[in-house]
Amino acid sequence: MVPFKVERMVVVACSNHDFGKQVRAVCKVGCIGCRACTKVTDLFTMLDNLPQIDYGKYDPQSMEPLEAVIAKCPMKRVLFIGRPSPKDVVAVAGEKVPGVVRDTFDSTVDKADWHG
Repeated sequence: MVPFKVERMVVVACSNHDFGKQVRAVCKVGCIGCRACTKVTDLFTMLDNLPQIDYGKYDPQSMEPLEAVIAKCPMKRVLFIGRPSPKDVVAVAGEKVPGVVRDTFDSTVDKADWHG
């Protein structure tokens, strides 16, 4: 669970604790445990092949190291969640937002003739 201190937090968007080769065998975007994030800042440590963020050290006023980690992550699994930054809002201002996709929960059984 991520303790939100501010409206925009950095998280590791992966839960696979396998080694890189095993991760790639089952997932195209999973963290491969390369440790690039731990080399940029001491905010990240590795635990069972997955980066862990020390939220006790997390400083929302100092985003430069976090942005460097996000840029360095080869699988793009370290990312911001929460409210978008003003820069991000401006970047997508002209895009059309798709409608909400809702599941109908229909199945092939619902469409079959039942002679039970």
